[in-house]
Amino acid sequence: MTTENLTELLELAKKDQKILQALKNGAVKCQKFQLAADLRDIEKELFPENPASIEAKKLAKEVKEFLNTFDLGVNDSQAWLLYEAFLLFIKKKGKVSEKNTADLIAKQESYFS
Repeated sequence: MTTENLTELLELAKKDQKILQALKNGAVKCQKFQLAADLRDIEKELFPENPASIEAKKLAKEVKEFLNTFDLGVNDSQAWLLYEAFLLFIKKKGKVSEKNTADLIAKQESYFS
């Protein structure tokens, strides 16, 4: 593989956050932590988090800590989804539609992907 190919790969990744994340995760697996940090910096610059995502992640950490006191072993994404699902369930008085569910899962994926 040439330097030119690697440069091309990086330029492609700069256009697609999922590709950039895959490169970053690959660097971590190879224990190339400085490269992973550099890729993380590029990701933050090109794909900044929106305020809703930042707030969701903050809430998720608090909910995760609470749920894990019951030994549920949930991660941030799961904790956020459970919290929001219960709020939706209460708001809709148990009448949650498939569209409501799909919208909530899409929001989860956008915040935690």
